[in-house]
Amino acid sequence: MTYFWRLFLSVIIAVCVNFGTDDTNSLAITTTPTIASEFLRLGVEKMQQGDYQEAIQS
Repeated sequence: MTYFWRLFLSVIIAVCVNFGTDDTNSLAITTTPTIASEFLRLGVEKMQQGDYQEAIQS
C-alpha cells in the first residue's frame, strides 16, 4: 500500500509542477538558414569578419 501512496503523491506533484510553470511562446526566426551548406557559409563569413560569438549562435 505504501507504493500506491508514493505513486499517488508523485503524480500529484508532477501535475502541480506541470501546471505551475508558465507557458513560453516559440520565436519565429526568419534568418535561419534552410540548408546545411548555407548554414556553414554564414558561419564562415561571421568568423572571417571576426564576429565569433555571432558565428557560434547562428
